Amino acid sequence: MFAYLAALVGRDPDGLLELRARRPGGMTQRFYSARELRRAADEVLALAARTDVYVGCLPRRRRAGGRDALRSGWVLWVDCDDQGAVDALTAFQPRPSMIVCSGSEDHAHAYWPLRRPAEPDAIAAANRRIAHALGADVKSAEPARILRPPDTLNFKHDPARAVTLEHLDLTRRYELGDVVDGLADSPAVGAVPARTPEPFQPGRGDDPLLAIAPAVYVEALTGQTPGRDHKISCPFHDDSTPSLHVYSEPERGWTCFGCGRGGSIFDLAAQLDGTTPRGRDFVQLRRQLEQRFGIPADTP
Repeated sequence: MFAYLAALVGRDPDGLLELRARRPGGMTQRFYSARELRRAADEVLALAARTDVYVGCLPRRRRAGGRDALRSGWVLWVDCDDQGAVDALTAFQPRPSMIVCSGSEDHAHAYWPLRRPAEPDAIAAANRRIAHALGADVKSAEPARILRPPDTLNFKHDPARAVTLEHLDLTRRYELGDVVDGLADSPAVGAVPARTPEPFQPGRGDDPLLAIAPAVYVEALTGQTPGRDHKISCPFHDDSTPSLHVYSEPERGWTCFGCGRGGSIFDLAAQLDGTTPRGRDFVQLRRQLEQRFGIPADTP
């Protein structure tokens, strides 16, 4: 655990490790300096006995989790979220120095520690190229990403499954170009821009979860009550002036004018939990939301 956390913080004495733990309605958030990593490791293990735990892949410059709070980073990473991506990872060169199995079948996170720090935008671009090459999750390439650390439990499953460190060799560090030179650019180039919201189009009009009023599920999932202006502070970035708008109509959902995120109840719940609203993650996510909002599992 300590070696994993130290690899994320790198050789930056002023960097802060972000630690999040799931609680009803959202996430707790804590920060530890590079000199406090032993204490952070102990806290991760204590929290992991009862809930999902995540850590920031890049160190933070202040006690906030958004993109604008990031320092230069010391690792590249990829989130392989299906068997095809995991298989492609085994053949990828150079081999990652750390591989974490995240507790879900056919899911693995791989990391390439760097010899020298790189700016967040450069890391995001490199991560996207790796994800594109492997057929992995491109959304997880963003530099403010949080992922599950090893020696914790994945409570999406019943019973909870262990998150394990499958490979560790920190004698292998790379220049950024050693990992991504020769890889094609991902179609998703650049940071997610702030945008004018577009109406959310649900896939099925008869889905009872998509009929829940956004104000209801936003408050239930984030613990924040939308104000008269229909806004809350976005939980995904440092947001002193609330910029996440909650619409009245379920088909429009929610949109943050600060970071550009938005969508439906599924998108909000998945991003709060550090997962994706698709594949096996979606099946588990849907079950959790049905239980939370009292919807029978066999409802169409």
